Amino acid sequence: ILPIIKIISDKVEQEHYLKALAKKLNISDQTIRDAFNKYQVSPRLRSGQASNKYQVSDRKTRISKPKLSLEENMIGLLSVYPEFLELVVSDLNYLDFTDEDFSKPVYRAMQSCYTKGSCSEKQCIGKQCKHFLNRNFPKNLLEKIKFLVLQIEEEYKESDNKEVRKDILDCAKRIKEQKKDSLKEDFATKIASAEKSGNREEVKKLLEELQRVIK
Repeated sequence: ILPIIKIISDKVEQEHYLKALAKKLNISDQTIRDAFNKYQVSPRLRSGQASNKYQVSDRKTRISKPKLSLEENMIGLLSVYPEFLELVVSDLNYLDFTDEDFSKPVYRAMQSCYTKGSCSEKQCIGKQCKHFLNRNFPKNLLEKIKFLVLQIEEEYKESDNKEVRKDILDCAKRIKEQKKDSLKEDFATKIASAEKSGNREEVKKLLEELQRVIK
C-alpha cells in the first residue's frame, strides 16, 4: 500500500491515507509515517507501468524451480496427489489463478469435481477429475497435464506425504499472494495515471476500492 500512497502528490491526501492505514494495522501514526518516509517508489510505478510476471524463482523452495510456474506446480501437485485437494479447495478459488488458458480452467474443473463429489478419497476424486478433464478439455491441455504429472512424479519420487502437504499449502498461499500483488500493481497503474492527469476524484475512488479488494 505504501508505494501506492507514495505516488499521490497531494500531501493532505497522503496524510489521510497514512492515518487510515495506521488505524487498520493498529499501529501509531508515527510508525507508519517513518516507514512511509523510508519507502522509495520505483520509476516503474511513477510512470504507471506494472510488471506482469510473478517471479517464482525468488523463493528458495522446491516449488520455486524455474522449470514450472507457480500455478503449473499446483496443477501438477493436485493431479498427482488429488487426496490433498481438500486442503485448499475451500480457500483457494479458481479466480486466484492468473493463467486464463490453462491453470484457471483446469483448477476450476478440479474444484467443481471435488465440491460435486460424494467423497474425498484419493481413488474417488482422482478418477472423477480425470474423467471430467478427459471429457471437457482439448487434447493440448490434457497433454500439458500429463507433462506436469511426469515432472511432479519425478520431483517428488522420494518425498513423503508430509512434505507434499507442506508444498501444496505453501503453493496455495503464494498463488493468493500473487493474485493480491497483481491487483495492487493494477491499481497502482490506474492511480498513477489518474494522478498524472490531475483527476483527484478518480484517485480517491481507486484508493477506496483498493482498500476493499485487498481486505
